[in-house]
This record gives sequence, C-alpha cells and structure tokens, in this order.
Amino acid sequence: MTQYKHELPKYTKTSFFTRLIWLGRSGKTYGERIKDFSMVNYQPTAIGYENLIGKAHSRKVHQGRNTHVLRHSLLSVGGQILENNTRCHEYLAMDDTAEAIDDQKILLENSRSYVRHNIDELTDILVGNKPSTIKFPSALKIPSIWFQFLRITTGLMSIVIYGFMLGLGGLFDLIFNSIDRAFDNALFIFENPVFFYCFALMPLYWAILKILTHVGFTDIFDPDFLPGSALRRDLGTLRSVSKKKGIIEIPFEELEARTTTMWDGGNRAMCKLYLAHKYSKLGVVCGIPYQQAWYVGVLWEYYQHFMDVSRPLPDVPEFEPFRHLDPTTLQWDKDHNRPRWVWRDMSKEDYRKLVEASEEAARTYPYLNPAAVEDENWKPAGDGKHWYQLG
Repeated sequence: MTQYKHELPKYTKTSFFTRLIWLGRSGKTYGERIKDFSMVNYQPTAIGYENLIGKAHSRKVHQGRNTHVLRHSLLSVGGQILENNTRCHEYLAMDDTAEAIDDQKILLENSRSYVRHNIDELTDILVGNKPSTIKFPSALKIPSIWFQFLRITTGLMSIVIYGFMLGLGGLFDLIFNSIDRAFDNALFIFENPVFFYCFALMPLYWAILKILTHVGFTDIFDPDFLPGSALRRDLGTLRSVSKKKGIIEIPFEELEARTTTMWDGGNRAMCKLYLAHKYSKLGVVCGIPYQQAWYVGVLWEYYQHFMDVSRPLPDVPEFEPFRHLDPTTLQWDKDHNRPRWVWRDMSKEDYRKLVEASEEAARTYPYLNPAAVEDENWKPAGDGKHWYQLG
C-alpha cells in the first residue's frame, strides 16, 4: 500500500471567547480571498506533470474490472489522459438546477463573517484551496452538533416567549381593564395557541436564526477544523485529513472508480461514485443524492480531467474565478482567446439551455464502452463547440 502520512500543520486553536469577540465582524469577500491565492505549484507526483517539464513520471494507467454486476458498472482507468471526443465532457449536466452562475456571483460579491473566514483559511491550510483542490463538502462541512443544540434551545425559547406574551397580555388587560373590551379582543392572537404559533412564534423563530447565522454566531459553535478529504490537482493525490491520523495522501493512479447504490427512506435507489484505493480499504464516496448512473460517469470523467495538469481546468462556472491562477489553464486561455468571464456574463436562460443540452448528451454516452462512441453515433451537445467541451 502506498500512502504518505504527515503530521497536521501547526496552528493555534482559537478560543471560544476570542471567536465571540469576532462576532459580527465582516470578513473578506470571496473575491478578496481569491486574490490572495498564489499560483498553483505543481509537484512531481501530479498527473501529467511530465508533460509540463519533460520529466518522465512513474504513472501507470490501470485498467480495472467491472466492480458492480448492474448496468451502471464503471471501468477504472486511473490517470488515463482524456482526449477530446473520446470521453464524455458534458460536465454542465451535473448542474441539474442550473444555479452555478448565480452561486458564483453571490460568492464573489458577498462578504463572510470573520469567524467563517478564519475557519475557511484553516481548512485551506490543511486541505488546500482552489484551483488546485476539489473538496468533498459532505465530509468537510458537517453541521455542528452544537448548532443543532442551539436550534433546539431556540425552539424551546419560543415556548418561554409564548408564556411571556400571555403574561404580558394579561398585564395589559389588568392595567387597561377600564378600556373597551375591543382591546381584549386584540389580544386574541396571544391567547389562541394555534394563531400565535403560526403568525407570531414561527416568524420570530425564523428571524432569530437568520440573524444569528448572518452575524456568524452559529459558526462559533463549530470546531476549528472538521476531518475531510479532497482531490489535489497540484499533488496528484487524494488527501484525507484527520485529527487522529494526520494527513494521508493516496496517488490518484492508485484509485479505482466504483459505483455504489444507496437507498433512501422512500425505497429509491441512488448511485454515487466510490473512489477506492486499490491496495487498502481507504477511499471516499462522493456525489449528490438521487442521481442516476450517467451522473456518476460524468463525475468520474470530470475528476480525471481535473487531475490531469497537462490540460486546463474543466471549463465550468465553479472554476472560472480561479482559471488565471492555474498556469496550464492561463496559457490555454491566452492561446484560445477565451474571455475572462464567459459564465459570469452569460444570461441564466442561455446557461440553462446549455445545461439541458449537456444532460441530454450525457444520458446517452456509452460509459461502459467508450470505444463505441462512433459506432453508436454519439454526439456531444452543440457538436462540441461550447467552451465547456474544449481543452
């Protein structure tokens, strides 16, 4: 088994009271954080590194076996280079809600709380930041149990508020008992539990949580760092971080792509991608719920494209703010005259059309037999003319 274990980088744990002092302070915007990122520094272990410096790399393409008896089995091809039109590059198909453009605009413009900014900075130190990293949010952004406890206690507080309002209504009635009974009728909303809960408590409860989240109060209950995993484009590895085990890095070519079928409470099957280490039991399950087999295939092609540093970053909205920070991508954009902001300046309607066309093409791609693309007359969306299919 090939793996590398390192000690966690040294960092100073922030106390609860220090983070409480930071409460409500404005952190950097997402755009400001991007400006602080340095150019990606490729390491000798990165897939495709030899194409950049002319130095031979020990990468070996691993042709794996089918790992599932059902139709949605996938082949593991390790670090194999994905040539144009020989693999499915319909990455936009994964954005089924077509919200990536709006999400990027919001991230670039909105500031984060000072607490959240520091948590993100620490995560970047331990796991890595874009454009050299794809983090698995299911592992890194686990909601804090203390935040869940806060929500419960806030809900219990609503009962206290309800009792207080009832008492306040009784006090008003006592003070103003000589006034017409119309005032008492106005207190009906406080005396009727159903009316008061629906029209007073629930909006108040929602407003309290929104305010606490906006000022960063909920973040101070989170630990400084949560264990997680990420694909490192600059290192050519899958990095996993744990407070107990430190940092473990698995070379990308030693990963096998497998599909795993999971079932939800409604007896519905959903496919996810399992990146499994060939020589150990280590690995990570990734993907979003309720997706079919074609989604897993596109996701695996997307990860392979991302990990090949001899090629530019996949041309998707998520990476557009970082394209100038990746040397290979920066040079490719210059050579092909790619505008700086293709996705940001695109209308949501045009983007949605591209997503739908990409999804239609991805559903028909023969993932189990890529060599049959021409035989099955498979055609990419837009005949391969879109930005996201180039490079």
